[in-house]
Amino acid sequence: MSEINRAVVDELTRLRAQLDEVKAELRNLRGSRERSEPMARTSDRPEPDDASSNHAGGLDPTTSRRGAVKVAGAAVAGLAAAALAPAGRAAAADPNDVVKGETNSASGPTALQYSGSNIGGQNVFTASGDDFAPTSSFPSAIGGYGGYGGNVDNGVFAFAFGAPTSSSGGHALIAWPQSARSHMLLVPSQQSPREDAIAHRAGSIRVDNEANMWFCTEAGTPGTWRRVVGPDTAGALHAIDPVRVYDSRFSTPLATGTNRTIDVSDSIDPTTGAVVDTDVVPEGATAVAFNVTITATTGVGFLQVAPGGFSTSTASTINWSGAGVTIANGSISKLDAQRQLALLSGPVGAGTTEAIIDITGYTI
Repeated sequence: MSEINRAVVDELTRLRAQLDEVKAELRNLRGSRERSEPMARTSDRPEPDDASSNHAGGLDPTTSRRGAVKVAGAAVAGLAAAALAPAGRAAAADPNDVVKGETNSASGPTALQYSGSNIGGQNVFTASGDDFAPTSSFPSAIGGYGGYGGNVDNGVFAFAFGAPTSSSGGHALIAWPQSARSHMLLVPSQQSPREDAIAHRAGSIRVDNEANMWFCTEAGTPGTWRRVVGPDTAGALHAIDPVRVYDSRFSTPLATGTNRTIDVSDSIDPTTGAVVDTDVVPEGATAVAFNVTITATTGVGFLQVAPGGFSTSTASTINWSGAGVTIANGSISKLDAQRQLALLSGPVGAGTTEAIIDITGYTI
């Protein structure tokens, strides 16, 4: 602590002691007046010149009050001078207050409790490296601002060292929502990091302005990035025990040159075709891993398994070369929003086939 700060602390400690004496004196005067007889007040009554009059305690209330006011005035002046001192204390009368520009230590927890009205578009506490107002698009308890042309490069830094015995310790950052919206909000912004002309560190994360999340696996300019999730990615694959969801043998064969839309959300009994379990492919699934079996063919042909809504064949999932063929193949296909697949058979007029679909997993 600087010499100026020590002097301010000492002076404020002395002033606080004086104020305590003033308070005690005023309490004594109040009690003395209540115990004494009422005194007649006349406009020409002389003022005592000393404090040795016959009033209780040897003090004249008027004189004592005058002295108290003088002491209080001196204390207020001292407090005003302390407020102008360069140390910048939060509550200058306490030598244990937090001091700006210095390393502070404490033997107990420190808390800042906001008790005002709705804070609106501001943070309770804002730290930045620039002349940055505490306004915020996301009003928060703490706001950290880096960049903006200032001398602080990062918004927030969290660091932990070691792993305590308790699993609750050793975490650099903890997010714990209680009846809240989410653990974290990553606001989509900027272009894909693969388009950057700046250096990146491995471990960096960005959500671009199209809501794709990217992870940097190798440092460089711009580095090596992997898209983790986004509007055009399927999501995580959830493997399940194989279930049958469709068998044309319980309806009619599929003629080549036609297409058929099937629902794959429920499993069916392989022997009867009756529904066994509903929502084995849950709502929100974006794709399925499946096995397709072709049997009882009457000629050459192929079958494409595509998302529901497809009506024109663009590729093949399985091919067969003649009549009486039974053959199977595994693949993956996107789903439409209703958890449907499209079966497109070709070529036109080549015959018919039975088709069976078993699901082994889904993405969501």
